[in-house]
Amino acid sequence: MNVWEEIKSKLDIVDVLSEYVRVLPAGQNFRALSPFKREKTPSLMISPQKQIWHDFSTGRGGDIFGFVCEIENITRAEALKKLAKKANVELKKERPKTEQEQQIVEEQQTRAEAGYTTLEWTASFYHQILLKLLKTPDHPVTQYCKARGLSDQIIATFQIGYAPGNQFLTIFLQKKAATSDIFVDVGVLKKNEFGTTRDKFSDRLMIPISDKESRVVGFTARVLPYDKTERPKYLNSAQSEWFDKSNLWFGLNLARRSIIQEKKAILVEGNMDVIALFAKGIEIVVASQGTSFTASQLKLLSRVTQTVLLAFDNDSAGVEAGKKLFMQATELGFAVQKLVIPQQYKDIDEYVQALGTVTLDMLKTQHYLDFWIETHATELLSSDSLIQKTAVETLAKIIAVTDAVTRDQYIERVVVMTRISQNTIRHLVQSSKTITLPNTAIAVQDTPNFSPKHDEQLLVIVQKLIAFSHQPAFNDIISQVLVEKIYQLCQTILPLHQETLTSYIEYNSDQLALIWQDGIEQKNEQFALVLKQSVLRALDSHVNIWMLNPALRDTYLEIKSS
Repeated sequence: MNVWEEIKSKLDIVDVLSEYVRVLPAGQNFRALSPFKREKTPSLMISPQKQIWHDFSTGRGGDIFGFVCEIENITRAEALKKLAKKANVELKKERPKTEQEQQIVEEQQTRAEAGYTTLEWTASFYHQILLKLLKTPDHPVTQYCKARGLSDQIIATFQIGYAPGNQFLTIFLQKKAATSDIFVDVGVLKKNEFGTTRDKFSDRLMIPISDKESRVVGFTARVLPYDKTERPKYLNSAQSEWFDKSNLWFGLNLARRSIIQEKKAILVEGNMDVIALFAKGIEIVVASQGTSFTASQLKLLSRVTQTVLLAFDNDSAGVEAGKKLFMQATELGFAVQKLVIPQQYKDIDEYVQALGTVTLDMLKTQHYLDFWIETHATELLSSDSLIQKTAVETLAKIIAVTDAVTRDQYIERVVVMTRISQNTIRHLVQSSKTITLPNTAIAVQDTPNFSPKHDEQLLVIVQKLIAFSHQPAFNDIISQVLVEKIYQLCQTILPLHQETLTSYIEYNSDQLALIWQDGIEQKNEQFALVLKQSVLRALDSHVNIWMLNPALRDTYLEIKSS
């Protein structure tokens, strides 16, 4: 048994898929709403007996590895690592060429694991301190948590803690005779030039930051209202081999499942914004670690959604950060909207607190360009030519990253609004430079395994045709020769992979059996005729592709005349 089969033997496909979709029993099988399309009737079938799944709405299917690849937009190698960890299966590691190299690798792994363990312990340490404080109702920290609506459940979910002052952690470790070096390395203690250590975080509310594997990698620490000193409001972990803010979204480990189900994510500025929305039951929200964004962050987000709602603060810094993210994300294929926060509220946290009871449907959105134009209307209409020129040039750069239809629509709007000639506005848009992201841009191989360019409807019809084609009732209406020609034609634009129809049927026998089982009540001549007509209509929608290639054209015309 190879490692793939070993993992599959230890994991139940229903349990794995249940982490992403709500699974309901359906006879011997299970069903769920497709996570790849919005639908009201479940079209995803799961067979625990065969340990496979098939989505009848898109034609996708496979085993647990295929599902994780599809849903998280990762490679099979990444899915293997993820599921191996879940199944407690140890993957064989490629040994370095020399013993010295092996020793270095082992030392690095030991140090990395020690760091993660230290960070997890520190988060738990501060969390336990907060839980003890909360037993005292009149304690200032308890009062703050209550005022912010931090319930026991939310505090537990985010493992929120409290770091006391007076070098509490340093003294505690000294009493336990614990080495402080690793605590310095991960950034919870600081060491001066004389070798003396002290707490990095003092008298602050502690919010642990986790990576995509749900490992604690750092902290955001907030001062409390009674602190009247000049200390910064927020203090974050420094960059380290554990904490890399360019590859993190705060809350993504908790929000991932909800984002996949809702097919969108809300992006906010601060960690407390995330917590505030979670407390209201809105769990599709994440925060960046700062106001600049990298391709690595956006790539990480693209694995769970391609639609984002910007909910940055209403101040100038928030508007500027939103503009940058809109341009970067739009260029990388995201659909970006602005979540409307009325101007009387400074941020999304304050807004949802004012609303009291709030649902996702209550939060309104608008096109980001509409928001930007409304926010900068004064500058766009300014009688000061320099102010207007700056605003129009900035808007042109934003419009430049959108699709052709959107560009034309907003060019016309700017022309009407500012009375600047269309030629001038169009020239500004066309001459705007493309954004250069801080990291390497998302490459072709990072796109989803099932490319949107493929016609899912055609794939679904062809799969159904193949599943039923060997039945006697079909032979009179759809001959095997005709099915083979349809397969040959569709192979040029669909992800069918196998060279021949025979090899496709053999390789996908379990998937085809699920399709057959799902439609078994319809196996009659009338169904065969309807299916043939559906195939022909689907082929007609690609007539331009077939007619441009002589070989494809001949096959297409032969099928049409059959």
